[in-house]
Amino acid sequence: MTVFTAHLQDSATDYNLILIKDGFSFPAAIFGFIWALVIGAWELALALLVFQLALSAALPLLIEDAAALGVVQFGAAVLVGFVANEGRRMVLSRREFDEIGVVTGHNKLGAERRFLDAHPYVTTQLLEFS
Repeated sequence: MTVFTAHLQDSATDYNLILIKDGFSFPAAIFGFIWALVIGAWELALALLVFQLALSAALPLLIEDAAALGVVQFGAAVLVGFVANEGRRMVLSRREFDEIGVVTGHNKLGAERRFLDAHPYVTTQLLEFS
């Protein structure tokens, strides 16, 4: 079972529910700032782009061995994969989403259904705004 955090935005014109998987993000590790652009996290995309550009500029000056350079770049990609979902949570927090719970499921759809079954007031609000 996968663990997700549930984030809810309750504004006068909209009511949004977003589930974010807890743990490693393979798309973020592979695609970096492009992943953040695709999910709409512009602030996170900028931070990842700056990190990747700084790393690309500094590493060749510090490390001459190509194998060691590859290992460090792989390590940086793994680091991005581990912190990406937390960065996404921070972006949602800045956009006035409240973290309202934790839910588990075999996939995102199952976790969403389980969350909505346990929180009927959220279901009602989502249906009113759709």
